[in-house]
Amino acid sequence: MNKWIGVFVFILVLFNACFTFKRAVKKNEVLVDTTNTQSVRDSMRENNFEFVYFSAKAKITIADDKGSRSANANIRIKHDSAIWISVSALGVEGLRVFATHDSVYVIDRLNKKFSSYDYKYFSHFTLVEVDYNMFENLISGIPIFFDEKKFKAKKEDSTYLLKNDGKKRTSFIELNPDFTMLSTDLVDSAMGKSLKLKYKNYNRDNVNPFSLDREVQLNDADNTRLFINFSKVKINEPLKFPFNVKEKYE
Repeated sequence: MNKWIGVFVFILVLFNACFTFKRAVKKNEVLVDTTNTQSVRDSMRENNFEFVYFSAKAKITIADDKGSRSANANIRIKHDSAIWISVSALGVEGLRVFATHDSVYVIDRLNKKFSSYDYKYFSHFTLVEVDYNMFENLISGIPIFFDEKKFKAKKEDSTYLLKNDGKKRTSFIELNPDFTMLSTDLVDSAMGKSLKLKYKNYNRDNVNPFSLDREVQLNDADNTRLFINFSKVKINEPLKFPFNVKEKYE
């Protein structure tokens, strides 16, 4: 698996990253009542980025203490149907990905290989169930692992915090005053694994705001960080999803 397939898999399984994150809880936080908790959840849901077709360009950078490497990606989505990604470096396409509800297909043009995976393959890496919806939500900025019945809201000085203490993991969602996503934290204390996703630079050209800049912080030995910077975001323009495998590919 070359490094760009690794980038794709890494994006799919972000929440399985290994670093230590401890959140300092302010003493003046007050748990709001159930009615307000529901109001916060409803307001967050109203900001969900909705579309039939989605297209964007993205720069993906993985950086650590040893250096950084980047690639450019063209992303196309038909909601609840298919995800198409073309990854290139220095103007040369190296990887093409096509994901449906059943499988993920990968063309590795550099090594002239074709691979297909079911979602159980990714679940093996993450130790949780991975599906198509999780991947689409990750790109569109909709919270993953969000069970609204289990989250409780706390109001801070200038943000809202939704928290869920689950049996296996604790989840935090921090919201801006306008109820857009500020950050998401997932902590698995038993396994000693957790991650932090940050959402920045919201574009409001469409009906719902879309975070153009994403960051994943990993407090591992190499201080690994993943940056995804979106541009040229368009919605609801019909798209094609070309994916042809040459016979000479393995």
